[in-house]
Amino acid sequence: MNRGIFNHILSEKDYEASLKEWVVELEHNHMYWYDLIENNSEDFNSKKSTIDQAKYIKKKVSECLEKRFIYFICSRKKVRFCTQTLPVLTPFMSLMKLRVLTGREREVKEFVFETWFDLYGNPIYPEFDSAGRFIIFKDKLETINTVYSIHDFLLTFEINLNISSEIHYVGYTKNPPKRPLNGEHGGLTSTLYNISNEENDTIIFFNVFKVQCFAINKERNMEFLISNAMTNEIGTKEEGSIIEKSFIFYFDALVQKKNKKREKSELKNSLKRIGKKNKINELQFYYELNSKSEYYNFSSSKIKPSYRHLFTVRLQEDNLTVTEGASRFEEALA
Repeated sequence: MNRGIFNHILSEKDYEASLKEWVVELEHNHMYWYDLIENNSEDFNSKKSTIDQAKYIKKKVSECLEKRFIYFICSRKKVRFCTQTLPVLTPFMSLMKLRVLTGREREVKEFVFETWFDLYGNPIYPEFDSAGRFIIFKDKLETINTVYSIHDFLLTFEINLNISSEIHYVGYTKNPPKRPLNGEHGGLTSTLYNISNEENDTIIFFNVFKVQCFAINKERNMEFLISNAMTNEIGTKEEGSIIEKSFIFYFDALVQKKNKKREKSELKNSLKRIGKKNKINELQFYYELNSKSEYYNFSSSKIKPSYRHLFTVRLQEDNLTVTEGASRFEEALA
C-alpha cells in the first residue's frame, strides 16, 4: 500500500481551513541486543540472524505505508545465565527455577518459568552456551530445538529482574540493518564509550509510529481524523525527523547534549513550516507497549523509569515547549 492514497482530502477546503493536531502513538517495536552483532556467536550465527530479521522488518514496513524507524539506544544492567547451576524443577513440575548473574559484581538472581515438555510429557532441561548468553531447549529426539538469547528469553516470557532500560540516544533511520546496526554510527559509539560494558548491555529498540491528524473546523462544525501516511500531508522523511527530535527533547539524554542546539533549530523550523502551511499547531505523543516486560520500562538521565510516556510538543512565538501529558490520550486512558 502506498502513502498518500487519500491525498485528495488535502484539497478539500473544509480540511484545509481546519486547525490541526498530531496524535502520535506506537505501532510496533523490535528489540535487538547489539552484542549479538559485535560478538558473533559462530554456533548460532547470531550476527546474520539479527541482520536478516532487521532486513525482513524493513521490507514489511516499506511495503505498507512506508515510514521511518525511530530507534532508542539503551543500556541495561548486564545479565547472563549462571552456567554453574543446573535448572531445578519445582515440586509440582509445572515450573522450573533458573539463576542469572547481573552486573559487574555478578549478583545472583533467581526466577521461575513454565516448564517445557517433550512429546512424551518429560520435562526438558535447558542447556546454556559457555558464556551464558544463550539458552537451548532440546529434547532427546531433537523434535524440539529452540535457542533464545538471554535478553530475548527474558523479554518473550516477561521475566522481570527489577531492571529498567535507560535511553542514551534517539535517532531515526530508513534502513535499520545499516544504521545503526552496522556499528558505524556516532550515537552508538558515544553510548558505548559512556557506559561500562562490564556493568551493562547495549540494547537497541526500533519503533514505528502511527501519526494521525486531528483537524477541527469550528466554522463548519466539522472534525477530521486521518492517518498522515494516508494523506502524506507531511512526507515520510520530515514526519520521521519530527518524531525523532520530539523524543530527543522529551528524554533529553546526556549523550545528545552536544547536538541539542542544532536539533532544536531543526525541530523549530519544521514546526514553523507545518504550522504555517498545514496549520498543525500541536503534537501529542503516547508511548506504551502492550507487555508487562520490564524491557519496556524506559528511563533517561531526565525521565524516571515508566512503562507509559505521554507528552506534548508545541511551538509558541518561537518558544519550543515539551511538556509531560497529552490530553487526547489521557481522556481515552482514564
